Amino acid sequence: MAVEPFRDFRSAQGQVLNARLIGVKGDQIAIQTRDGKTHVLSVFILSLPDQIYVRQAAQRGDLMPKPTTPARPNTPVTPPGSNTPNPTTPAPNPAQPLAPVATGPATIDFTKHVLPIFKASCTECHKAPYEKNNRTIKPKAGLRLDSFEATMKGSTDGQVVKPGKPDDSILLELVALEPDDSDIMPPKGDPLTAEQIETIRKWIAEGARSSVTAAAPTGPVGQNPNEAGPKISPLDTLAATAKVRPLSPDAIAIASKNGAQVIPLAEKHPFVRMEFVSIAGSISDSEIGRIIPTIRFNLTQLDLSKTQVTNKGMLNVGKCRNLTHLNLRDTQIGDEGLAGLRNLENLWYLNLLNTKVTNRGLSTLAEIKSLQEVYLWQSDVTASGVQELRAALPNTKILF
Repeated sequence: MAVEPFRDFRSAQGQVLNARLIGVKGDQIAIQTRDGKTHVLSVFILSLPDQIYVRQAAQRGDLMPKPTTPARPNTPVTPPGSNTPNPTTPAPNPAQPLAPVATGPATIDFTKHVLPIFKASCTECHKAPYEKNNRTIKPKAGLRLDSFEATMKGSTDGQVVKPGKPDDSILLELVALEPDDSDIMPPKGDPLTAEQIETIRKWIAEGARSSVTAAAPTGPVGQNPNEAGPKISPLDTLAATAKVRPLSPDAIAIASKNGAQVIPLAEKHPFVRMEFVSIAGSISDSEIGRIIPTIRFNLTQLDLSKTQVTNKGMLNVGKCRNLTHLNLRDTQIGDEGLAGLRNLENLWYLNLLNTKVTNRGLSTLAEIKSLQEVYLWQSDVTASGVQELRAALPNTKILF
Protein backbone atom coordinates (compact mmCIF):
# COMPACT_ATOMS: atom_id res chain seq x y z
CA MET A 1 0.00 0.00 0.00
CA ALA A 2 1.36 3.36 -1.01
CA VAL A 3 1.60 5.95 1.76
CA GLU A 4 -0.14 9.18 0.77
CA PRO A 5 1.34 12.45 2.08
CA PHE A 6 -0.38 14.76 4.54
CA ARG A 7 -2.34 17.49 2.79
CA ASP A 8 -5.22 19.90 3.35
CA PHE A 9 -8.63 18.40 2.57
CA ARG A 10 -11.33 20.99 1.96
CA SER A 11 -15.07 20.48 2.24
CA ALA A 12 -17.48 21.98 -0.27
CA GLN A 13 -18.11 24.73 2.30
CA GLY A 14 -14.42 25.62 2.71
CA GLN A 15 -13.65 23.79 5.95
CA VAL A 16 -10.06 22.51 6.07
CA LEU A 17 -8.60 19.38 7.69
CA ASN A 18 -4.94 18.43 7.39
CA ALA A 19 -4.71 14.66 7.03
CA ARG A 20 -3.49 11.86 4.80
CA LEU A 21 -5.60 9.45 2.79
CA ILE A 22 -5.39 5.88 4.10
CA GLY A 23 -8.46 4.13 2.67
CA VAL A 24 -10.90 4.25 -0.24
CA LYS A 25 -13.91 2.00 -0.62
CA GLY A 26 -16.82 2.90 -2.84
CA ASP A 27 -17.89 6.46 -2.06
CA GLN A 28 -16.29 6.46 1.38
CA ILE A 29 -12.77 7.31 2.40
CA ALA A 30 -10.66 7.00 5.54
CA ILE A 31 -8.27 9.80 6.41
CA GLN A 32 -5.85 10.04 9.30
CA THR A 33 -4.85 13.27 11.04
CA ARG A 34 -1.40 13.92 12.43
CA ASP A 35 -2.49 12.94 15.93
CA GLY A 36 -3.25 9.43 14.66
CA LYS A 37 -7.05 9.76 14.69
CA THR A 38 -8.91 8.18 11.81
CA HIS A 39 -12.03 9.67 10.25
CA VAL A 40 -14.38 7.89 7.83
CA LEU A 41 -16.46 10.16 5.61
CA SER A 42 -18.19 10.38 2.26
CA VAL A 43 -16.05 11.56 -0.64
CA PHE A 44 -18.94 13.78 -1.78
CA ILE A 45 -18.53 16.26 1.08
CA LEU A 46 -15.08 17.14 -0.28
CA SER A 47 -14.33 19.88 -2.77
CA LEU A 48 -14.11 18.81 -6.40
CA PRO A 49 -10.27 19.00 -6.53
CA ASP A 50 -10.07 16.75 -3.48
CA GLN A 51 -12.55 14.30 -5.03
CA ILE A 52 -10.31 14.14 -8.09
CA TYR A 53 -7.24 13.60 -5.88
CA VAL A 54 -8.98 10.71 -4.11
CA ARG A 55 -9.98 9.13 -7.42
CA GLN A 56 -6.43 9.38 -8.77
CA ALA A 57 -4.94 8.01 -5.54
CA ALA A 58 -7.27 5.04 -5.69
CA GLN A 59 -6.20 4.37 -9.29
CA ARG A 60 -2.56 4.25 -8.21
CA GLY A 61 -3.22 1.10 -6.23
CA ASP A 62 -5.24 -0.61 -3.53
CA LEU A 63 -5.67 1.95 -0.79
CA MET A 64 -7.71 -0.27 1.50
CA PRO A 65 -5.27 -1.26 4.27
CA LYS A 66 -4.83 -4.98 4.72
CA PRO A 67 -4.91 -6.44 8.24
CA THR A 68 -1.42 -6.80 9.62
CA THR A 69 -0.08 -8.42 12.73
CA PRO A 70 1.95 -5.91 14.72
CA ALA A 71 5.49 -7.10 15.37
CA ARG A 72 6.96 -6.75 18.82
CA PRO A 73 9.47 -3.94 19.08
CA ASN A 74 13.12 -4.97 18.78
CA THR A 75 12.26 -8.58 17.87
CA PRO A 76 15.31 -10.22 16.28
CA VAL A 77 14.81 -11.12 12.63
CA THR A 78 16.33 -14.32 11.22
CA PRO A 79 18.01 -13.74 7.85
CA PRO A 80 17.01 -16.15 5.04
CA GLY A 81 19.06 -19.39 5.10
CA SER A 82 20.28 -18.83 8.66
CA ASN A 83 19.24 -20.21 12.04
CA THR A 84 20.76 -17.30 13.90
CA PRO A 85 18.72 -14.17 14.45
CA ASN A 86 20.27 -10.89 13.37
CA PRO A 87 20.02 -8.62 16.42
CA THR A 88 20.85 -5.51 14.40
CA THR A 89 17.86 -5.80 12.02
CA PRO A 90 15.05 -3.56 13.29
CA ALA A 91 11.54 -4.91 13.50
CA PRO A 92 8.78 -3.14 11.57
CA ASN A 93 6.82 -0.52 13.44
CA PRO A 94 3.46 -1.67 14.80
CA ALA A 95 0.64 -0.96 12.40
CA GLN A 96 -1.67 1.83 13.42
CA PRO A 97 -5.23 0.64 14.09
CA LEU A 98 -7.62 1.87 11.41
CA ALA A 99 -11.34 2.49 11.72
CA PRO A 100 -13.31 0.17 9.45
CA VAL A 101 -14.76 1.68 6.30
CA ALA A 102 -18.46 0.95 5.93
CA THR A 103 -19.27 -1.28 2.98
CA GLY A 104 -22.85 -0.16 2.44
CA PRO A 105 -24.67 3.19 2.47
CA ALA A 106 -26.43 4.23 5.65
CA THR A 107 -30.18 4.70 5.42
CA ILE A 108 -31.23 8.30 5.93
CA ASP A 109 -34.59 8.87 7.60
CA PHE A 110 -36.42 12.00 6.46
CA THR A 111 -38.08 12.71 9.81
CA LYS A 112 -35.02 12.04 11.96
CA HIS A 113 -32.22 13.34 9.79
CA VAL A 114 -33.47 15.64 7.00
CA LEU A 115 -36.46 17.45 8.49
CA PRO A 116 -34.47 18.85 11.45
CA ILE A 117 -32.08 20.47 8.95
CA PHE A 118 -34.99 22.04 7.11
CA LYS A 119 -36.62 23.26 10.34
CA ALA A 120 -33.39 24.87 11.54
CA SER A 121 -32.49 26.65 8.30
CA CYS A 122 -35.31 26.59 5.73
CA THR A 123 -38.86 26.56 7.08
CA GLU A 124 -38.85 30.21 8.15
CA CYS A 125 -39.50 30.98 4.48
CA HIS A 126 -40.74 27.57 3.27
CA LYS A 127 -43.66 26.50 5.43
CA ALA A 128 -47.46 26.36 5.27
CA PRO A 129 -49.29 29.68 4.65
CA TYR A 130 -50.06 31.66 7.80
CA GLU A 131 -51.73 34.93 8.80
CA LYS A 132 -49.66 37.96 9.82
CA ASN A 133 -51.00 41.51 10.21
CA ASN A 134 -54.20 40.50 8.41
CA ARG A 135 -52.16 39.19 5.47
CA THR A 136 -51.68 35.65 4.27
CA ILE A 137 -47.96 34.87 4.07
CA LYS A 138 -47.30 32.18 1.50
CA PRO A 139 -44.13 30.09 1.20
CA LYS A 140 -41.48 31.58 -1.08
CA ALA A 141 -41.59 30.15 -4.61
CA GLY A 142 -44.52 28.05 -3.47
CA LEU A 143 -42.07 25.63 -1.84
CA ARG A 144 -42.78 24.05 1.52
CA LEU A 145 -40.13 22.05 3.35
CA ASP A 146 -42.06 21.41 6.56
CA SER A 147 -43.15 17.88 5.66
CA PHE A 148 -42.14 15.01 3.41
CA GLU A 149 -45.20 15.34 1.18
CA ALA A 150 -44.72 19.09 0.71
CA THR A 151 -41.01 18.68 -0.04
CA MET A 152 -41.67 16.09 -2.72
CA LYS A 153 -44.42 18.24 -4.26
CA GLY A 154 -41.83 20.91 -5.01
CA SER A 155 -42.21 24.57 -5.90
CA THR A 156 -44.30 26.47 -8.41
CA ASP A 157 -41.65 25.59 -11.00
CA GLY A 158 -41.75 21.85 -10.34
CA GLN A 159 -39.76 19.23 -8.47
CA VAL A 160 -36.83 20.31 -6.30
CA VAL A 161 -35.95 16.75 -5.33
CA LYS A 162 -35.52 13.96 -7.86
CA PRO A 163 -35.38 10.61 -6.05
CA GLY A 164 -32.14 8.80 -6.80
CA LYS A 165 -30.71 11.77 -8.70
CA PRO A 166 -28.91 14.20 -6.38
CA ASP A 167 -27.05 15.83 -9.29
CA ASP A 168 -30.38 16.74 -10.91
CA SER A 169 -32.05 18.00 -7.71
CA ILE A 170 -32.22 21.80 -7.59
CA LEU A 171 -32.63 21.74 -3.80
CA LEU A 172 -29.19 20.18 -3.35
CA GLU A 173 -27.66 22.51 -5.94
CA LEU A 174 -28.84 25.62 -4.10
CA VAL A 175 -27.76 24.60 -0.58
CA ALA A 176 -24.34 23.51 -1.86
CA LEU A 177 -23.44 26.81 -3.56
CA GLU A 178 -20.40 28.83 -2.47
CA PRO A 179 -21.07 30.77 0.78
CA ASP A 180 -20.67 34.12 -1.01
CA ASP A 181 -23.01 33.15 -3.86
CA SER A 182 -26.08 35.39 -4.03
CA ASP A 183 -28.31 32.39 -4.76
CA ILE A 184 -27.22 30.15 -1.89
CA MET A 185 -29.97 28.77 0.32
CA PRO A 186 -30.63 29.71 3.01
CA PRO A 187 -30.00 33.34 1.97
CA LYS A 188 -29.69 34.50 5.58
CA GLY A 189 -27.75 33.04 8.46
CA ASP A 190 -25.08 30.38 8.29
CA PRO A 191 -24.93 28.08 5.25
CA LEU A 192 -25.51 24.38 5.76
CA THR A 193 -22.49 22.46 6.97
CA ALA A 194 -20.77 19.88 4.79
CA GLU A 195 -22.27 17.15 6.95
CA GLN A 196 -25.80 18.54 6.53
CA ILE A 197 -25.36 18.80 2.76
CA GLU A 198 -24.08 15.23 2.65
CA THR A 199 -27.11 14.05 4.65
CA ILE A 200 -29.45 15.62 2.10
CA ARG A 201 -27.42 14.27 -0.83
CA LYS A 202 -27.43 10.76 0.58
CA TRP A 203 -31.15 10.89 1.33
CA ILE A 204 -31.85 11.83 -2.29
CA ALA A 205 -29.40 9.24 -3.62
CA GLU A 206 -31.13 6.51 -1.63
CA GLY A 207 -34.43 7.32 -3.29
CA ALA A 208 -35.71 10.18 -1.08
CA ARG A 209 -37.84 7.83 0.99
CA SER A 210 -40.27 9.07 3.64
CA SER A 211 -38.72 6.89 6.35
CA VAL A 212 -36.33 4.00 6.87
CA THR A 213 -39.29 1.62 6.79
CA ALA A 214 -40.67 2.93 3.50
CA ALA A 215 -40.38 0.59 0.56
CA ALA A 216 -37.39 1.22 -1.65
CA PRO A 217 -38.14 2.20 -5.25
CA THR A 218 -38.58 -0.72 -7.61
CA GLY A 219 -36.41 -0.88 -10.71
CA PRO A 220 -33.61 1.64 -11.22
CA VAL A 221 -33.42 4.22 -8.42
CA GLY A 222 -35.21 7.40 -9.37
CA GLN A 223 -37.47 5.77 -11.94
CA ASN A 224 -41.19 6.30 -11.69
CA PRO A 225 -42.64 2.94 -10.63
CA ASN A 226 -45.52 3.50 -13.06
CA GLU A 227 -43.11 3.61 -15.97
CA ALA A 228 -42.53 0.33 -17.74
CA GLY A 229 -39.09 -0.99 -18.52
CA PRO A 230 -35.65 0.31 -17.59
CA LYS A 231 -34.98 4.01 -17.92
CA ILE A 232 -32.44 4.92 -20.57
CA SER A 233 -30.18 7.85 -19.78
CA PRO A 234 -29.03 10.37 -22.41
CA LEU A 235 -25.54 8.90 -22.15
CA ASP A 236 -26.87 5.42 -22.92
CA THR A 237 -28.61 6.78 -25.99
CA LEU A 238 -25.54 8.66 -27.15
CA ALA A 239 -23.28 5.67 -26.56
CA ALA A 240 -25.54 3.53 -28.73
CA THR A 241 -25.67 6.01 -31.62
CA ALA A 242 -22.46 8.07 -31.53
CA LYS A 243 -19.22 6.52 -32.69
CA VAL A 244 -16.85 8.14 -30.23
CA ARG A 245 -13.43 6.91 -29.23
CA PRO A 246 -11.93 7.48 -25.77
CA LEU A 247 -9.92 10.67 -25.36
CA SER A 248 -6.24 10.48 -26.14
CA PRO A 249 -3.68 11.41 -23.46
CA ASP A 250 -2.62 14.33 -25.66
CA ALA A 251 -6.15 15.78 -25.65
CA ILE A 252 -6.37 15.53 -21.86
CA ALA A 253 -2.93 17.12 -21.55
CA ILE A 254 -4.00 20.08 -23.68
CA ALA A 255 -7.11 20.60 -21.55
CA SER A 256 -5.13 20.38 -18.30
CA LYS A 257 -2.49 22.78 -19.59
CA ASN A 258 -5.23 25.33 -20.19
CA GLY A 259 -6.68 24.97 -16.69
CA ALA A 260 -9.52 22.51 -17.30
CA GLN A 261 -10.57 19.58 -15.16
CA VAL A 262 -11.62 16.71 -17.43
CA ILE A 263 -13.58 14.04 -15.57
CA PRO A 264 -14.76 10.72 -17.09
CA LEU A 265 -18.48 10.19 -16.49
CA ALA A 266 -18.54 6.40 -16.63
CA GLU A 267 -16.27 3.50 -17.46
CA LYS A 268 -18.69 2.15 -20.06
CA HIS A 269 -18.90 5.48 -21.94
CA PRO A 270 -16.15 7.57 -23.60
CA PHE A 271 -17.85 10.79 -22.46
CA VAL A 272 -16.42 13.41 -20.12
CA ARG A 273 -17.32 16.46 -18.07
CA MET A 274 -15.17 19.59 -18.24
CA GLU A 275 -15.08 22.37 -15.65
CA PHE A 276 -12.83 25.03 -14.20
CA VAL A 277 -12.62 25.04 -10.43
CA SER A 278 -10.53 27.75 -8.76
CA ILE A 279 -9.41 29.59 -11.93
CA ALA A 280 -12.76 30.11 -13.65
CA GLY A 281 -12.32 33.89 -13.55
CA SER A 282 -9.23 33.70 -15.77
CA ILE A 283 -10.75 31.45 -18.45
CA SER A 284 -11.57 33.25 -21.71
CA ASP A 285 -12.48 32.42 -25.30
CA SER A 286 -8.81 31.71 -26.04
CA GLU A 287 -8.60 28.75 -23.64
CA ILE A 288 -11.93 27.37 -24.84
CA GLY A 289 -10.75 27.67 -28.45
CA ARG A 290 -7.65 25.61 -27.69
CA ILE A 291 -9.39 22.89 -25.68
CA ILE A 292 -12.70 22.15 -27.37
CA PRO A 293 -11.43 21.09 -30.82
CA THR A 294 -9.52 18.22 -29.16
CA ILE A 295 -12.37 16.90 -26.99
CA ARG A 296 -15.59 18.13 -28.62
CA PHE A 297 -16.98 14.72 -29.54
CA ASN A 298 -16.41 13.32 -26.04
CA LEU A 299 -17.71 16.37 -24.17
CA THR A 300 -21.22 15.92 -22.77
CA GLN A 301 -21.12 18.13 -19.68
CA LEU A 302 -19.54 21.59 -19.74
CA ASP A 303 -19.44 24.01 -16.81
CA LEU A 304 -18.37 27.53 -17.83
CA SER A 305 -19.92 29.29 -14.83
CA LYS A 306 -18.07 32.39 -13.60
CA THR A 307 -15.67 32.33 -16.56
CA GLN A 308 -14.89 35.24 -18.88
CA VAL A 309 -16.17 33.38 -21.94
CA THR A 310 -18.13 35.62 -24.33
CA ASN A 311 -20.69 35.14 -27.10
CA LYS A 312 -17.82 34.47 -29.49
CA GLY A 313 -16.76 31.45 -27.44
CA MET A 314 -20.18 29.89 -27.90
CA LEU A 315 -19.29 29.20 -31.54
CA ASN A 316 -16.83 26.55 -30.31
CA VAL A 317 -19.30 25.22 -27.74
CA GLY A 318 -21.88 24.84 -30.49
CA LYS A 319 -19.59 22.31 -32.20
CA CYS A 320 -19.91 19.85 -29.29
CA ARG A 321 -22.63 17.76 -30.90
CA ASN A 322 -22.92 15.37 -27.92
CA LEU A 323 -23.32 18.08 -25.27
CA THR A 324 -26.17 17.34 -22.82
CA HIS A 325 -25.37 19.73 -19.92
CA LEU A 326 -24.24 23.34 -20.28
CA ASN A 327 -23.79 25.70 -17.34
CA LEU A 328 -23.32 29.38 -18.31
CA ARG A 329 -24.25 30.79 -14.91
CA ASP A 330 -22.70 34.13 -13.93
CA THR A 331 -21.25 34.87 -17.38
CA GLN A 332 -21.68 37.67 -19.93
CA ILE A 333 -23.37 35.36 -22.44
CA GLY A 334 -26.29 36.98 -24.24
CA ASP A 335 -28.61 36.41 -27.16
CA GLU A 336 -25.84 36.17 -29.78
CA GLY A 337 -24.17 33.43 -27.77
CA LEU A 338 -27.35 31.35 -27.66
CA ALA A 339 -27.58 31.57 -31.45
CA GLY A 340 -24.40 29.47 -31.62
CA LEU A 341 -26.11 26.65 -29.69
CA ARG A 342 -29.16 26.09 -31.88
CA ASN A 343 -27.72 22.94 -33.52
CA LEU A 344 -27.11 21.08 -30.24
CA GLU A 345 -29.67 18.33 -30.72
CA ASN A 346 -28.79 16.49 -27.47
CA LEU A 347 -28.77 19.47 -25.09
CA TRP A 348 -31.26 18.96 -22.29
CA TYR A 349 -29.89 21.01 -19.35
CA LEU A 350 -29.07 24.73 -19.72
CA ASN A 351 -28.28 27.09 -16.84
CA LEU A 352 -28.52 30.78 -17.77
CA LEU A 353 -28.74 32.20 -14.25
CA ASN A 354 -27.42 35.78 -14.02
CA THR A 355 -26.59 36.08 -17.74
CA LYS A 356 -27.40 38.79 -20.32
CA VAL A 357 -30.00 36.73 -22.15
CA THR A 358 -33.20 38.59 -23.16
CA ASN A 359 -36.52 37.57 -24.67
CA ARG A 360 -34.89 37.67 -28.11
CA GLY A 361 -32.57 34.85 -27.10
CA LEU A 362 -35.50 32.74 -25.92
CA SER A 363 -36.62 32.37 -29.54
CA THR A 364 -33.39 30.43 -30.13
CA LEU A 365 -34.07 28.16 -27.14
CA ALA A 366 -37.52 27.44 -28.55
CA GLU A 367 -35.77 25.71 -31.47
CA ILE A 368 -33.85 23.30 -29.19
CA LYS A 369 -36.57 20.71 -28.71
CA SER A 370 -34.33 18.40 -26.67
CA LEU A 371 -34.25 20.82 -23.71
CA GLN A 372 -35.67 19.42 -20.49
CA GLU A 373 -34.47 21.96 -17.92
CA VAL A 374 -33.72 25.68 -18.37
CA TYR A 375 -32.76 28.04 -15.53
CA LEU A 376 -33.37 31.75 -16.16
CA TRP A 377 -33.20 33.39 -12.73
CA GLN A 378 -31.69 36.90 -12.65
CA SER A 379 -31.34 37.06 -16.43
CA ASP A 380 -32.79 39.87 -18.57
CA VAL A 381 -35.82 37.91 -19.75
CA THR A 382 -39.37 38.89 -18.76
CA ALA A 383 -42.37 36.92 -17.56
CA SER A 384 -44.06 37.31 -20.95
CA GLY A 385 -41.00 35.93 -22.73
CA VAL A 386 -40.88 32.93 -20.39
CA GLN A 387 -44.59 32.32 -21.00
CA GLU A 388 -43.97 32.15 -24.75
CA LEU A 389 -41.02 29.79 -24.23
CA ARG A 390 -43.16 27.50 -22.08
CA ALA A 391 -45.74 27.42 -24.84
CA ALA A 392 -43.05 26.48 -27.37
CA LEU A 393 -41.49 23.86 -25.06
CA PRO A 394 -44.44 22.51 -23.06
CA ASN A 395 -42.53 19.53 -21.68
CA THR A 396 -39.53 21.56 -20.49
CA LYS A 397 -39.06 22.64 -16.87
CA ILE A 398 -38.31 26.36 -17.03
CA LEU A 399 -37.33 28.06 -13.78
CA PHE A 400 -37.68 31.86 -13.73
